[in-house]
Amino acid sequence: LRLLALQLILRAINTAKSAFFAFTFNATFFDSFTIHDVQVIQTAVLLKHILATFRTQRIANMDFDYDTSQSVLLVVITTDTGLVKRYRLDCINSEILNAAVDKDSFPTQVIAEAGELNKLLSTFHSTLDEITII
Repeated sequence: LRLLALQLILRAINTAKSAFFAFTFNATFFDSFTIHDVQVIQTAVLLKHILATFRTQRIANMDFDYDTSQSVLLVVITTDTGLVKRYRLDCINSEILNAAVDKDSFPTQVIAEAGELNKLLSTFHSTLDEITII
């Protein structure tokens, strides 16, 4: 997990270091995006814990708060119906890795069943105009 002044980057690599992915969310993706007190926040959290926070249906608001003193990432989610979910994710010591891949050398095709794709897309807020998969 890396927070910069203008973007949130989620990266993951498997234990064999043979598979890597990164999602970058620019600050404009969010209604509000602020980092307090530091220029860059960089820590490691197990991906399965981060993904669990995104499984919530109809997310209206999502707040990330990194507590440097306890090395804990707090995630508070508010849904369209007013339900509030709180997650306390322990951060771990890990080296931060990055991969450079020429996307033209590895074309990707995504195939999904209609029901599964509909379930995935239903987690996005209904007022979004566009979702880009690269």
